[in-house]
Amino acid sequence: MNRVNRPGFFTTTIILNFIFLSFAYPQIAPDNEQLLETVVRDSQIYTSYIYERQLPQYGIAESVTEFDSILAYKFQYVMDSMLVANNIMGASAAIFMPEKGTWLGASGMSHPEKGERIRSDMLFDIGSNTKTFMAAQILLLAEQGLLTLDDPLYKWLPRFPHIDSTTTIRQLLNHTSGISDFSNENTAWGDSINADLYRFWTPEYSLTFVLEPNFRPGRGWSYSNTNYILAGMIIKQATGSDKVSEILRQHILEPLSLDNTFLDIEENLTGELACGWIHDDNTGEWYDYSQLPRTAIYSSLWTSGAMVSNAGDMAKWTRALYGGHILSQTSLNEMFTLVPFNDPVTLGYGLGTMKRVFLGKELWLHGGDTVSYGSQAAYFAEQDVCIVVLLNARNYPYKPWYNMMTEQLFRIILHYYRYPHDKAHACNASLSASFIKPQQDTLKISARINNPESHSVKVFAEIQSTDNAFIDSTMLFDDGMHDDGLSDDGFFGGYVEPLAGENEFRVNIKTVDLASHYNHRLENAARFTTIGPVVFENYIFNPADTEPNPGDRLFFQLTLKNEGLSATAVNVAAELVSLDTLVRIDEYSRSFGNILPGEMITSRSIFRMEISKNCPDSTEIPVAVKIKSNEYPFWGDTLSVQVVSPPSIVIENAAKNTPKQFVLYQNYPNPFNATTIIAYQLPIMSHVELDIYSITGDKIVTLVSEKQPVGHYKYEWDAANLASGVYFYTIIAGDFMQSKKLILLK
Repeated sequence: MNRVNRPGFFTTTIILNFIFLSFAYPQIAPDNEQLLETVVRDSQIYTSYIYERQLPQYGIAESVTEFDSILAYKFQYVMDSMLVANNIMGASAAIFMPEKGTWLGASGMSHPEKGERIRSDMLFDIGSNTKTFMAAQILLLAEQGLLTLDDPLYKWLPRFPHIDSTTTIRQLLNHTSGISDFSNENTAWGDSINADLYRFWTPEYSLTFVLEPNFRPGRGWSYSNTNYILAGMIIKQATGSDKVSEILRQHILEPLSLDNTFLDIEENLTGELACGWIHDDNTGEWYDYSQLPRTAIYSSLWTSGAMVSNAGDMAKWTRALYGGHILSQTSLNEMFTLVPFNDPVTLGYGLGTMKRVFLGKELWLHGGDTVSYGSQAAYFAEQDVCIVVLLNARNYPYKPWYNMMTEQLFRIILHYYRYPHDKAHACNASLSASFIKPQQDTLKISARINNPESHSVKVFAEIQSTDNAFIDSTMLFDDGMHDDGLSDDGFFGGYVEPLAGENEFRVNIKTVDLASHYNHRLENAARFTTIGPVVFENYIFNPADTEPNPGDRLFFQLTLKNEGLSATAVNVAAELVSLDTLVRIDEYSRSFGNILPGEMITSRSIFRMEISKNCPDSTEIPVAVKIKSNEYPFWGDTLSVQVVSPPSIVIENAAKNTPKQFVLYQNYPNPFNATTIIAYQLPIMSHVELDIYSITGDKIVTLVSEKQPVGHYKYEWDAANLASGVYFYTIIAGDFMQSKKLILLK
C-alpha cells in the first residue's frame, strides 16, 4: 500500500485484527481472542475527529419512488442515529413491503477523507450470506436429479485428512458434520493468509488447514466454513463446471436479474465496492482495510463467504428465496428443517438459513461478517417482508451492529402492521386502573377507534387471563354514556364487573365492521392484575442513617410486600422516580424475584439517591415507587425522605437504633471534593476526640472534643482550604481508638 500523509491522517505500521465470518449472533460467534490474526502493513489511520467532522453528511438517503414517505423517514432515522451513536462508518439497507414496494436507504461514508458517501448501488461483502446462495444452489441441483441431500462425500470428492467421507451433503449444509472450521479454529490459516495476501488459494489448499473433527457426523452442531467449501466443490463436480459462479449465474443470478451480485475472485466485480473499515473502540481509530489486497482471504473463503452484492439485489434475492419463487415447496421444506443449537433466541439452523425470534416474531435470516464488512438478510413470512442491512465497517471488540439495526427497523415494520390503516380498527386502549381488587372493583375500559370510512361498527373488549383459564368479553359504546367522552367521537367505553380470584389479565380490542364484515383485533392492548397489591413496606439505609442531610449521597434497600391472599407476584421489580428536583435517583429497576402472598422481600441491589446541597431544612422529599411484574407496571406506591439540615454534629435517635459497639465508618463520599461526611457511633457515653491528620502525621484540625451520649453521629468536614492529597481521621472515645484514610481530590 502507498503511504499517504494528509491533514487528519498519520502513517504508521499497524496491526489489523481479523475477525472472520461469524454468521449472525454474538452468542454463537467464534471467540474473538481465538481469531486475532495479524497483518502488518502500511496503512492510514483515521482519528476520531475525522469521522465526526463528516457527521453532517449523514442522512443522505435514496428511496424507490412511491414508497411511503413517513415509513421512509422512520427507516432513515434508525440508520442515521445508529451510525452516529455507535461509531459505524456506513450502511446501506433495503426493505421490501408488498403493499409499499422497496425502500432503499444509505447513510454514512465510504471514504471520509475523500468525501465519498455510501450510495444504495454500492457493493458490500456479504460474508456468510454466501451460504444461503450455496444451499439454494445445491437444492436446485437436487431438484434436477443431479444429486441428493443424503449423498455421502465419497460419492463426489476424494478423501481429505480429518474429513469423514461418510458425511452427507445435508450434514454439510446444516452444520452437523462435525468437521472443524479451517478458518476459525486453526490459527495457522491466518498466518498463511498474512504471509502472502496476493496468493490465490484453491479449495484443496484451504482444506489442508482442517483440524481433527469436533464430533462424528450427525452427533452435534458446530458452525464451520469448511462445510461450504466442500459444498462448492460438490457443485463443480455435479455440474462439470470449472466455476461455481457460472452455475450460480445460470440458475439464480440471471433468472432473478441479480446484476449486482458476484462470487468474488472467480468473477470481476462490476460496480463500486464500498471501502471497508475497522474501528478500534479502545483507541477511537479507524483503519482503512480497502487498501489491502483481497485475493488470499476471499479465494480461501470462496463458497463459504466470498460473495458481494448490494442492498437492492439482496432484498430481491431474499424475497424470491423465502417466498417460494426459486425453490419448489419440497426443497423449501428441506431448507426449513431446523437443527437446534445452544442459543436462547434462535429456533434452529436449516440448510443455509436459520429461524430467530425478533420482538416476539419469527424471522428467517442469515448474517455474515468479513474482515471489515457485516451483513444481514431477514424475511418476515407473516407479511412477506424483507429486511437487508449491509455495513462497511467492523468494530473491535466485535459488535454485531447489523443485527441491532435489523431489530430496530423491524420494530417500525411491526408497528405499521399492527394496524390495518384503511379499515376500522382500534388504535389503543386505556384502563381506569392497572390493579383492581378482586370481587370489589369495577374496571373502566376505553378504546380509540379509527374508522376511515365511517361504517357502523361494534367494539368489544376481550378479557383473558394470562394462563388462559378465564376468557370473557364486554361490549364498548360510543354514546357518551359509558365514560367514553362525547357521542360519536371515536372513543368507545365500557365496564368490567368485579372479577373473582387473583390473576393477571390481558385486554384485546376487537372491532367488527358491520358493512364490510371485516374484523380486527388489537392484541394485548392493555394489561391489568388482581394479584396483590405489591406495596412499598420500608427502606433501610446502608450504612444506617435515619436523618439524611443536604448534600448526602445515600445508599438504601427497599422492602416490598405482597398483600394478596392467594397468588404469587412473579418477576417483580421496582423503580424509583424522584418527584422533586432537589433529589436525583438513578431510575432503573431492581429485581425482587417472585413474592409469595403475605411475603416481604428486601432488594439485594442498592438504590442510590443524591440530595442537593441547596435542599432547605426539614424538607420532605416525595419519591414514586413503580412496581412491576413481568415488566408491566401494575402497582404504584410512594415513600418520603425527610431531609434535616443539622449543625455540624448530628445525633441520631438512639432509642430507635441503640448502638451495640463502637464503630468509625468510612467517610463518604471518598474520594471527595471539598466536603465529606465522617460518621461514628457510641454504645456508651464517652469523651470523644475526632482529629484530622496529614499523611506525615501532623494534626490538621480537631473536629470534636467533648463528652457525647449514646448515639449515632456524623460530621461534615469542609476541606476547601486544603490541598489535594491523602489524609487520615482518628477517633478516640474512652478506650476505643481507630483511624481511617480519606482522599481529597480537587
